[in-house]
Amino acid sequence: MFGAVSGAVSGAVFGGVLEGVSGAASGRAGAIARASPVVTPSSCYATAPRAARRRRERRDPARPHTPGRVMIGAHTDPGGPVTEPSGRAPRIAVVFYSATGNVAALAEALAEGAREAGAETRVRPVAERAPREAIEANRRWKAWVDDNPYDTLASLDDLEWADGLALGSPTRFGNSAEQLKAFLDTTGGLWAQGKLAGLVGTSFTSASTGHGGLEATILSMNNVLYHWGALVMPLGYAADPSLMSSGNPYGASWVSRKSAAPDDDALLAARVQGTRLAQVAAKLIS
Repeated sequence: MFGAVSGAVSGAVFGGVLEGVSGAASGRAGAIARASPVVTPSSCYATAPRAARRRRERRDPARPHTPGRVMIGAHTDPGGPVTEPSGRAPRIAVVFYSATGNVAALAEALAEGAREAGAETRVRPVAERAPREAIEANRRWKAWVDDNPYDTLASLDDLEWADGLALGSPTRFGNSAEQLKAFLDTTGGLWAQGKLAGLVGTSFTSASTGHGGLEATILSMNNVLYHWGALVMPLGYAADPSLMSSGNPYGASWVSRKSAAPDDDALLAARVQGTRLAQVAAKLIS
């Protein structure tokens, strides 16, 4: 009897306490809800930048507001037109390394295609850096070094001058030749000033075997263009029907079996690549 009475009393008292606490909490929650504005995701996004700006102004009222960080190689003026009409022909620089003349033949064909599209061109080899004894050991290499027709080597001025750039190199274990890379490694100053970010670039190559790294070599040269902030233009297949059977969509390439010079199909692919490079560069400066 005592247990039943005690349980009933305890239940009634405890239940009343709970109801009182719950009611009080509900009342406070309702008051808070009525006093506070409704917060939605959009209002969070709208108020966060204003709050951050107020914090900056409190720290330093004289400090102007800047929209973001200034990065090396980036143009910082957010206003004005993207480009002004240049009223001139696009400028195409073809910078390459050739040990025996095959890449040079592709370079000349590419420049010819660019000129046919109305571009000014500069065709520039980079300096030979191999030891003389290595050159002397290869008859075709020695003949090219001693008798090639180029008097002017590539310079950083050629890169500043150009609107479009074609890089060429023979395959060296799936990479570009050291001679070309050594030249590209000197471009850090231009990169830091953002002077290479407006270029459109493309690449071409030659190897002695069909699976000797043609695509890998082109991609290795394109890696430099990515770091510069340049636009990378592949050859693709759409520019000319013949590319479906003879072309490499990454860029013009040639498989030089038994030291053979580039054939007509390879030279045509290079000319198409040069024409396309000039056309894209013209659109960028117009």
